[in-house]
Amino acid sequence: MTQAIERPGADAPVVNKPKPSKRPWPVEFATSAVGMKWIMALSGLALIGFVLAHAFGNLKVYFGAEDFDHYAESLRTLLYPIVPKTWFLWGMRIGLIVAFGAHIGSAIALTRINQKARPVRYQRTSPAVRCAGPESSWRCSCCSTSPISPGDSPTPTS
Repeated sequence: MTQAIERPGADAPVVNKPKPSKRPWPVEFATSAVGMKWIMALSGLALIGFVLAHAFGNLKVYFGAEDFDHYAESLRTLLYPIVPKTWFLWGMRIGLIVAFGAHIGSAIALTRINQKARPVRYQRTSPAVRCAGPESSWRCSCCSTSPISPGDSPTPTS
């Protein structure tokens, strides 16, 4: 038969209980560090998608003015039977602004979280100290000196 092991302090009250949150879980997730990283990733994908779609659409310039005008008009009438003209285009513009704001806002918030987590900044070293190692010849070419001095002029060989 097994016996229960008595541990001192096992029945002590929990000192730092987690505070119960009254916010809904999407808000809790969005304000966490992991949630902000998700927001930053998804908004970054939306911004990259805009850049790629915009670049692809601008390639219509090389097909002529008529094709480019047709492309521009097709953007204005996107989803026309379902929504009035230009509404979807304005929705995409607003979505782009929201994605940009969410991306920048989450970057600022994550930077602040990281700065609070490490209040002491990393110590910076001078280039001479960084280039003092044995691999300095390939790691730090900015500090290495060239064999030709600025005052020397190369002599022609003939």
